[in-house]
Amino acid sequence: MVLVGSGHAHLFSIARAGTFASRGHHLTLVAPGPFHYSGMGPGLLSGEYRADEGSIDTGALVQARGGTYVRGSVRRVDAARRRLVLDDGSIVPFDLLSLNVGSAVPALPGRHDFVVPAKPVEGLARLRERLLAAPPGTAPLHRVVVVGGGAAGCELAGAAAALRRRGGRIGEVSLVTAGPRLLDSHPPRAGRLAASALAEQGVRLVTGVRIAGSAPGVLRPARGEPLPADVVIAATGVAPPPLLRESGLATAEDGALVVDECLRSPQDPAIFGGGDAVAPGGRPLARVGVHAVRQAPVLFHNLLAAAEGRPLRPYRPQRRYLLILNLGDGTGLLLRGRWAVRARWARVLKDRIDRRFMSRSRQARGP
Repeated sequence: MVLVGSGHAHLFSIARAGTFASRGHHLTLVAPGPFHYSGMGPGLLSGEYRADEGSIDTGALVQARGGTYVRGSVRRVDAARRRLVLDDGSIVPFDLLSLNVGSAVPALPGRHDFVVPAKPVEGLARLRERLLAAPPGTAPLHRVVVVGGGAAGCELAGAAAALRRRGGRIGEVSLVTAGPRLLDSHPPRAGRLAASALAEQGVRLVTGVRIAGSAPGVLRPARGEPLPADVVIAATGVAPPPLLRESGLATAEDGALVVDECLRSPQDPAIFGGGDAVAPGGRPLARVGVHAVRQAPVLFHNLLAAAEGRPLRPYRPQRRYLLILNLGDGTGLLLRGRWAVRARWARVLKDRIDRRFMSRSRQARGP
């Protein structure tokens, strides 16, 4: 059995590599590096968390329980020949395959010289070091612009403002969104609460502006004057990587792997998938971590069941789920359905949930 990617949907299986081995199955993990938890990404940028608090050495976890870790990225899935072709040309064969390849932020148009995407989150740690590197008075302040008014954009704008308060070499922090308001896929109250929290921290909000191009030190809107920007954080949504479509797998319109209710490809019974890059029934879910976390035990069960000829278990996505944003000022914005609350206890709750998730995911389980 081969797992590609060490994201949320695979952590449950990775921690139970020993269970696969005890039942006569060999588990191989193919991933470019450790798992980095996106839920802690804004706190990583602001300095609330150390890099090690938001990461897990998944390769070591698999190897400690008798599995194999292959450090690398997949160039192509050769389903017909039951093998993976990696970027370095090496081959990894499989009998059963699970794809948890995540998603990426589309590139901004133009040629700005310093753009950091919201994902992968390890880039946010490097950005923090850059913004802290110059001692006060020795370098000009950076003008930081966050592009995107969704959940990630709001969190990262708040994180940049928090880093400024902690001594980061940051001048103005701006958030630019093409939408008419922040969090426009949520109730209006959510957008108002987020806007208020960011404005209180001195973040400049620019709504209704679509970025059409860029050049070193500047962003160019479709209409209006250019926006000065020394550092750009791109949080304009995410999309599955081209790997799935380019490998000839059945994908949805946005490039996500089509899976059935059991997270199995209807095109190939040897291929499963989870996380941001799957579309159950051809319809992508909202790209939030809760779906991948809840898919994880289903994938674990179904991989074993497929290998052993037992019935598979369906995944039933939640219609309503809890989402808490870290606004950077010690408050959290709790969202569920039509409900939106900004409070310090919400930030405490998010921190507890995140730390508990990481603690449990680090622990090897099973034989």
